Amino acid sequence: MNQVLLDSSVWIEYFRNSNSKVSSEVDKLIDIGNIFTNQLILTEIIPYLKVKKQNQLIQILESIESFEIVYRLETN
Repeated sequence: MNQVLLDSSVWIEYFRNSNSKVSSEVDKLIDIGNIFTNQLILTEIIPYLKVKKQNQLIQILESIESFEIVYRLETN
Protein backbone atom coordinates (compact mmCIF):
# COMPACT_ATOMS: atom_id res chain seq x y z
CA MET A 1 0.00 0.00 0.00
CA ASN A 2 1.25 3.50 -0.81
CA GLN A 3 2.01 6.04 1.87
CA VAL A 4 -0.45 8.88 2.39
CA LEU A 5 0.38 12.54 3.00
CA LEU A 6 -2.41 14.00 5.12
CA ASP A 7 -3.24 17.67 4.70
CA SER A 8 -3.43 19.87 7.79
CA SER A 9 -7.23 20.04 7.49
CA VAL A 10 -7.41 16.26 7.89
CA TRP A 11 -5.22 16.35 11.00
CA ILE A 12 -7.32 19.13 12.52
CA GLU A 13 -10.52 17.15 11.90
CA TYR A 14 -8.85 14.06 13.34
CA PHE A 15 -8.00 15.80 16.60
CA ARG A 16 -11.21 17.84 16.76
CA ASN A 17 -13.68 14.96 16.41
CA SER A 18 -12.48 11.53 17.49
CA ASN A 19 -15.79 9.92 16.47
CA SER A 20 -15.76 11.06 12.85
CA LYS A 21 -15.22 8.91 9.77
CA VAL A 22 -12.03 10.90 9.12
CA SER A 23 -10.68 9.93 12.54
CA SER A 24 -11.51 6.29 11.92
CA GLU A 25 -9.66 6.27 8.59
CA VAL A 26 -6.64 8.12 10.01
CA ASP A 27 -6.48 5.62 12.89
CA LYS A 28 -6.35 2.77 10.35
CA LEU A 29 -3.52 4.46 8.45
CA ILE A 30 -1.59 5.11 11.67
CA ASP A 31 -1.99 1.48 12.73
CA ILE A 32 -0.53 0.15 9.49
CA GLY A 33 2.16 2.83 9.25
CA ASN A 34 1.12 4.36 5.94
CA ILE A 35 1.20 8.05 6.88
CA PHE A 36 3.95 10.58 6.38
CA THR A 37 4.10 14.32 6.86
CA ASN A 38 6.32 17.31 6.18
CA GLN A 39 7.41 20.47 7.94
CA LEU A 40 4.81 22.68 6.27
CA ILE A 41 1.93 20.56 7.54
CA LEU A 42 3.45 20.39 11.01
CA THR A 43 3.82 24.17 11.01
CA GLU A 44 0.12 24.51 10.23
CA ILE A 45 -1.22 22.05 12.82
CA ILE A 46 1.04 22.46 15.83
CA PRO A 47 -0.26 25.90 16.94
CA TYR A 48 -3.83 24.62 16.76
CA LEU A 49 -3.11 21.42 18.66
CA LYS A 50 -0.49 22.65 21.09
CA VAL A 51 -2.90 23.18 23.95
CA LYS A 52 -5.70 20.76 23.11
CA LYS A 53 -4.05 17.45 22.29
CA GLN A 54 -0.32 17.92 22.80
CA ASN A 55 0.46 14.49 24.29
CA GLN A 56 -1.57 12.64 21.66
CA LEU A 57 0.05 14.68 18.89
CA ILE A 58 3.57 13.95 20.11
CA GLN A 59 2.84 10.23 20.31
CA ILE A 60 1.47 10.11 16.76
CA LEU A 61 4.18 12.29 15.22
CA GLU A 62 6.89 10.12 16.74
CA SER A 63 5.40 7.13 14.93
CA ILE A 64 5.19 8.60 11.42
CA GLU A 65 7.85 9.52 8.90
CA SER A 66 8.50 13.17 8.05
CA PHE A 67 10.02 14.33 4.79
CA GLU A 68 11.98 17.51 4.28
CA ILE A 69 10.62 20.02 1.78
CA VAL A 70 13.28 21.18 -0.66
CA TYR A 71 12.71 24.11 -2.98
CA ARG A 72 14.83 24.62 -6.03
CA LEU A 73 14.59 28.04 -7.62
CA GLU A 74 15.94 28.59 -11.08
CA THR A 75 16.51 31.97 -12.65
CA ASN A 76 16.79 32.60 -16.35
